[in-house]
Amino acid sequence: MKKHSSRGFTLLELMTIVSIIGILAAIALPAYQDYTIRSRIAEAFGLAGPIQKTVRDYYDRWGVFPANNAEAGLHPAEHYVGSNVKSIRVERGVILITLSDKGFSSDTKNQNLHLIPTINSAAPTAPFAWVCEGTPPSEGLKPTVEIPEEQFTIPGKYLPSNCRRPPRS
Repeated sequence: MKKHSSRGFTLLELMTIVSIIGILAAIALPAYQDYTIRSRIAEAFGLAGPIQKTVRDYYDRWGVFPANNAEAGLHPAEHYVGSNVKSIRVERGVILITLSDKGFSSDTKNQNLHLIPTINSAAPTAPFAWVCEGTPPSEGLKPTVEIPEEQFTIPGKYLPSNCRRPPRS
């Protein structure tokens, strides 16, 4: 009779597989964390949609932007909350979304995301667009309020792709 010996993995092969898995995990986990924070910030845009419409309606009616939530006919900022949003307030037409402190990295907790209205100076009654966090507006549009760049505190890697600021030259 012939003996069959079962052959398994050697220690070297097992160590190689474990090290490859470790390298892949070291690369994948930070990327996944960035993706998770980016998706949490995306919720803020959904919550801000009705407020954007209200600010737009106010501008269409009065020709100026509302100074605050009350002037726009909105509830107080603390009433606009979500699982990732602490409050949403209007300041001179700019929508400031304050992120919550749960589920975010230390550099995004309690930070403000700015949505800035831009108008076409050649046709001020034409529809305007919103830009976020200092993103340059499209040609022909100009921001209604200039906000210093140091107020944009959310790192670009966490912002949706259409909100990422171009690199400084």
